[in-house]
Amino acid sequence: MTYFTNIDGKYLRASYLASLRIVKDGKPHTVGETLILPAAKDMRRIDTIASNIEEILISQLKMCSNLSLQVDKSTDITNMAQLLVFIRYDFHNVLNEEIALEKMCWYLYRLSQSYVWKIDRPSIDSTESCAILC
Repeated sequence: MTYFTNIDGKYLRASYLASLRIVKDGKPHTVGETLILPAAKDMRRIDTIASNIEEILISQLKMCSNLSLQVDKSTDITNMAQLLVFIRYDFHNVLNEEIALEKMCWYLYRLSQSYVWKIDRPSIDSTESCAILC
């Protein structure tokens, strides 16, 4: 009995590019199992953890009474511009502070949507709820 699997084109291309890179470096084919596969698993786990943290933050922002948002630009050691977004909010009478970090300035709009407008509260536009945006 023969089984067939339908593989999405982007996954097949990624697998091909990884195999091509291994061959070009002259490494044995097992390096894909001992080096690349564990690194890919770690990247997936980090992405999952980041998504969970973002979901927790958004759920806490939906329930908070007051929040402040501060936007700032910084430069790292490679002279790459970093966009910093500081969010301070009151959650169950405890002041929490979170930092969102992105490399491109155009990402500010998406950050503001995902962390403020996504909260979906009608009072978020008032000055009582959102204290500072600078």
